[in-house]
Amino acid sequence: MNSRSWKKGEQVVADLFGAHRVALSGGNSGVTRSDTDHPSLFIEVKADKSELTVVGSLMKKVCEQAKKGKRLAYAVLYHPGLAEDLVAIAAKQLPEFIKPNSRIHRMDFCLPRKARVFVLFNKTSQLAVNQQKTPVIGYHQRSFIGGLLVCRRLDLDLILEGYERRGETRRQLESTPQFQATRRKEKPHAPEKGR
Repeated sequence: MNSRSWKKGEQVVADLFGAHRVALSGGNSGVTRSDTDHPSLFIEVKADKSELTVVGSLMKKVCEQAKKGKRLAYAVLYHPGLAEDLVAIAAKQLPEFIKPNSRIHRMDFCLPRKARVFVLFNKTSQLAVNQQKTPVIGYHQRSFIGGLLVCRRLDLDLILEGYERRGETRRQLESTPQFQATRRKEKPHAPEKGR
């Protein structure tokens, strides 16, 4: 995958929540290890097709079933030995999920304990806890316009709220001195040390 594709994927997922893509994320930026600058969501974006294979094929099944009943769809991914279930949702359906009285179709899938999505989510969760943020994995692939989002089932309402408040988040982020400095290609001024 060329660099433009994954960079664009990160920006597409960041835009869903009113955030910006963080260049050099993953620990090299010195600011955050998240792929976005969202203040409350730790978003890890993956564009690798192998990462998406299992989750994507399950979501296709769910979406096909949901279309028959003209409903929105999401998948619950679980394993009996794991404490928390994960939810996968197609990003293009977020506008519909936040509408009141939406008809929603849910399908549950039991995956192996060592399924890649669980391993990746566990790593993302550990990084998110360090920054006191809610972990989200965004999978970016053309077959799912805008990609797929994976989060803990308990955090689904926070994800939907983050989507709903994206304009407010964007204005908040763009008013910070750090953002203004990056747009001027300057470094923010370091605070002066006590004399």
